[in-house]
Amino acid sequence: MSLIELFEMGGPFMWPILILLVLTISLALERLIYYAWTYSAPGEPDDFVRRGDLTPPQSRSLLDRILPDSRGRFERFAPVRLVINVRARHGGSGQSFDAALQRAGNEISEEMSRRLSLFPLVSSVAPMIGLLGTVAGMMESFQAIAASGGQANMGELADGIWVAMTTTAFGLMTGIPAYLFHGLFLSVVNRRLSLMNRTAHYLEEQGGHSNREAA
Repeated sequence: MSLIELFEMGGPFMWPILILLVLTISLALERLIYYAWTYSAPGEPDDFVRRGDLTPPQSRSLLDRILPDSRGRFERFAPVRLVINVRARHGGSGQSFDAALQRAGNEISEEMSRRLSLFPLVSSVAPMIGLLGTVAGMMESFQAIAASGGQANMGELADGIWVAMTTTAFGLMTGIPAYLFHGLFLSVVNRRLSLMNRTAHYLEEQGGHSNREAA
């Protein structure tokens, strides 16, 4: 039996599950492209912020070698963007260093975490819709038993329950990938946020050092 036939046998509850599956795949592809487009492996802040210049490190990871546009990805990498934005705002717009650092950090953090909250929502809702479809199918089967005075054919009853349980299976097939994608993307964001925090501390130390020299 093909997936299309199973889908048709699952009834109307299969359509919201299908919509959630398409949403999960679309969001996952969009986030994968974004994280690859902004990926770099510059190491620690003192490795790529040298004497006021942003310099890509010599050592590169395997993924960094595979992906194209190495220089562009380096400039779009979250910690590097933090340095660029802070310098532009602090030097050009007259913002204080702390205000420029906080605003740039918040903007980049929100951009990296955008739409991630939808994955745990899908991972919870899709199995529940599938379970609801299964319960509705079993209610119909037991209603048929009651209508026949308890003389319903067991083969037909088992067939009806089996068809109803397909909604739970498809709900899990949608919810489990959404849960895994959320964990994967969240780990990527957390690693970049951690490096951004170390970069922010490095910039603060450099700024304090420059102020002491100027004094």
